[in-house]
Amino acid sequence: MTGWIAPAALALLMASCGDGGAQPRSIALRLVLPVAPDPMAVVERLSLSADQPEFGRVAASFDADADRLELPAIAPGEGWTFELAGHAGGAVIALGRTCPVDVPAAGEIPEIALPFALVRRFSAVGAPAHERAAATLLPLEGGDLLVLGGAPAERYRRDLAGFEPAQGPDGALVAAPLRDGAYLVVGEVGEAWMLAADGEASPLGAVEPRAGSALAPLDDGRALLVGGVDADGALRADTLVFDPSRREFLPGPALVASRRGATATAAPGGALVVGGVGMKGAVVLVERVDAGGAEAIGTLAHGRAEHTATVVGDALLVIGGRDADGVALASVERVRPNEGRVEAVEPLPMPRFGHTATALSDGRVLVAGGFEAGGTPIDRALLWDQAEEGFLPTDRLLRARGGHAAVVACDGSVLFVGGVGMGADRGEIYEPAPLE
Repeated sequence: MTGWIAPAALALLMASCGDGGAQPRSIALRLVLPVAPDPMAVVERLSLSADQPEFGRVAASFDADADRLELPAIAPGEGWTFELAGHAGGAVIALGRTCPVDVPAAGEIPEIALPFALVRRFSAVGAPAHERAAATLLPLEGGDLLVLGGAPAERYRRDLAGFEPAQGPDGALVAAPLRDGAYLVVGEVGEAWMLAADGEASPLGAVEPRAGSALAPLDDGRALLVGGVDADGALRADTLVFDPSRREFLPGPALVASRRGATATAAPGGALVVGGVGMKGAVVLVERVDAGGAEAIGTLAHGRAEHTATVVGDALLVIGGRDADGVALASVERVRPNEGRVEAVEPLPMPRFGHTATALSDGRVLVAGGFEAGGTPIDRALLWDQAEEGFLPTDRLLRARGGHAAVVACDGSVLFVGGVGMGADRGEIYEPAPLE
């Protein structure tokens, strides 16, 4: 199999593949550019690569104005990933990848979308049809993303860098992944759904309403719903365990500390429940909870809510939030569940709450947006670097926003949607730079 790609706004990768004297066939890769900025305007050289677990990696480099880009032979197989890198000044300044795709030995090969954007930059994509102060983003099979929460559902199309209407729950909700690409979605008013890998929703039986709850998957394929407040505003210490094989909720263990607004994060041995607001204000107790029970495994130096909790290696990085008095925090703490301890690490340069902290595929964490101490949405973003044990600067969001959603797509880019702030109704993506 050989290939070429025309460096244009809509690029085409043609690859001929054959077995012996078989008739060559072609693969079309369509370059999908963001609304702004245009990466092709500043790229000097291009490198094209294709990678497959069994076959390995093939790559070639060319001038940006080359008429033809050819790759060495590519064999049919499952899980091929194509990557286009744009270079200038000796550095990678733009990047695009496909989601893993299958190249069959026979039959027609559908066109494959390859989003391409500047690295370490936020780029504008199409605007959703609905504004939403709170949103949930769920990756779907094929690479699209489902946008839920606060408004009618929408689907982000990677091949169009834009949004289209979709079927799905609306209103305030929490969601957690199940096995085989499915999701459990629970609304604050007591409705629940299972979503298939393609986003199709099927309703479940009603659960007792609880606002401010958290939801996390468990090791055994079930999911755990924790905390919140009931319809009368009373704090809940009880939990529910959802069994997807039976499509029902079962009573779970009681929390050590009742709370609302906590985070629940999947971890080996059970979900880690951190922070939130309890009877006496912001909760400091960290709990590990599974279907068999709940145990306290550490104490935060600063109780907090509206924070984030992100898995980094075998630890949980707890960033920012607001304390019992509503004061924004710059504090960052690392929970080591296997050792039963919590330690302080380098704080944020400035306090923030209502931000996102997204684990990237290379182990870094992208901290973006949120609200500053006075409640004003901010556009600053940072990268937590595990090797440096601290935060590094990166580009600013195009729109200052807080209370938004962010998720890593199958190609490694990060989509941002929703939240509060001027222009926060628009979507944007962040393309991480490769580690040097």
